[in-house]
Amino acid sequence: MLKPNEAMFREAIGRGRRIGMLATFAPSVLTMTEEFEQFVAEAGAKATLETIVVEGAMDALRKGDADRHNALIAAVDRIRAAIAG
Repeated sequence: MLKPNEAMFREAIGRGRRIGMLATFAPSVLTMTEEFEQFVAEAGAKATLETIVVEGAMDALRKGDADRHNALIAAVDRIRAAIAG
């Protein structure tokens, strides 16, 4: 049995050294970062995590506006992709 984020983090660590994470719930970032670092250490990998909190996305979802939630995430993702080149 895997922890909730384990499969995601292990897959990411296996794919590269610079990992980006979009978060919609800011309070979860600290614990998720700690979890990520634990998996990196266990894997003996050299990976780093950069997190962007998508402001307003969780509020939209709580109000039942999944389309706005998804649009906010997609906009951030497009900006990151453009910056990465």
